[in-house]
Amino acid sequence: MASRIPDEFIALVEPSGDNSIQPSPERIKQLALQKRSNYLRKEERPMKKTPIKILLVAAIVAALSFSAFAAFGGIDYMRSLFGDSIDSIQGQIVTPLVKGSADSRELAVEALVTDGYVTNLIVSLTGDEPAALPPSTTESPDPYDSQLFLVTYDSPMRSYGWTKLDEFSKPGKICYAIDVISERRFEKANIGIALNKDVADITLALDLENNLGNAVVDFPAGTKFGQTQLMSLQISPMGFMLTGSEDDPQGGLPPTSIQVVFDNKKTETMDVQFADGEDRLVGGGGGAIMTGRWEKAPLVTKFHGVRNPDGELVITGQFSRIINPAEIVKVVIDGVEYPVN
Repeated sequence: MASRIPDEFIALVEPSGDNSIQPSPERIKQLALQKRSNYLRKEERPMKKTPIKILLVAAIVAALSFSAFAAFGGIDYMRSLFGDSIDSIQGQIVTPLVKGSADSRELAVEALVTDGYVTNLIVSLTGDEPAALPPSTTESPDPYDSQLFLVTYDSPMRSYGWTKLDEFSKPGKICYAIDVISERRFEKANIGIALNKDVADITLALDLENNLGNAVVDFPAGTKFGQTQLMSLQISPMGFMLTGSEDDPQGGLPPTSIQVVFDNKKTETMDVQFADGEDRLVGGGGGAIMTGRWEKAPLVTKFHGVRNPDGELVITGQFSRIINPAEIVKVVIDGVEYPVN
């Protein structure tokens, strides 16, 4: 059997005084020469290969770790709302780390962005997804009794409600998008977000700060669109506000169609169409357009209008993608051009 063993596995040994065995002097010399030969060959190899492999592996691991983290960062939350157009105001996305807990649940604000008119927030709620809330049974029902969130403000604002974000939700943690629109531009504002008390008694306070500009059009006296006397138009990166008045308001709120022209000749159209009043005077209304991909959606996907008792008309809208007001040179209404201030 020994004759079948390869030579490299055979070593000459000699008995020693303690009944053990050890390699013969000839074998020790042979092993020493072999070790030196291996060492010299190792030194002749380029020493950069091992570090490069280590750095490459480390870089791949770092990239994977960063990608996994970024998937839950502020920019990615907002990209789910605005697509890649959010990149133009990425620096304005805030991750405030505001959270509160009660009744084994935690409510946290994951990210927010505001342009002084429109504010978009991403919040998360731990625990099981809340079931549909029943309407109030009191004699004077509060419309928010059946809402999951209540948004409060220190200035004239309005919330369009909330939407579950399935792509970021998982068992034990649900993510929602909440949007708020202001009736006048602000530099700073305060809002509160309260969870329905039937779910958990949690209220969060947020300070908003706007660092984005807007485009303004002041219409000349006598400018009309249909029966509406136009006063001013303000366009921000995420929405618009149009003010006007009606001498003899009737029926539903008037439709609006405004073409926006940019300095590169590109155009966008802000179309708003309210429901028919059916022979009754409507004091307010709104709507939303359900769309797929952001780049194929109409520019205005959520809108609201109010007729004030003094005859003033205010129409606001939210955009499906981010625009740059600094690039707007004019707007066109009913074929007439109006420059931006």
